Amino acid sequence: MTGRHMARTARTSRRASRRNTAGESITETLVAMLVVSLGMLPLTTAIVRSAQMTLVANSSDEEIQTQSAAAARQDGEGFDGTIEYNASGSTGTVKDGTQNVTFYGGDKVSSYKYPNTDKGES
Repeated sequence: MTGRHMARTARTSRRASRRNTAGESITETLVAMLVVSLGMLPLTTAIVRSAQMTLVANSSDEEIQTQSAAAARQDGEGFDGTIEYNASGSTGTVKDGTQNVTFYGGDKVSSYKYPNTDKGES
């Protein structure tokens, strides 16, 4: 090869290498888009799960609020039950026993009321 031919070949290969490294290829662009898309998947899943958890929490909160209000009012339909107690007074006496009561509220929040006595107490 002559010197002139070698110089032309060197210039051509320099231009070709500049052309290939000047920008991103379509493959690099597609790979970058794939990585970003896959990176968004856990974020999207977390957002959906968070929304589901919020719905469950709101439903449970509403149920507890309803039962709490019914337990505080002690009106409406109650259900009869029995409580066991173990009480000690200031003198150290211990009293064990059971008492029939009416429960109000629900399975998550409840209160009870003693039946009316002859003295009109509740």
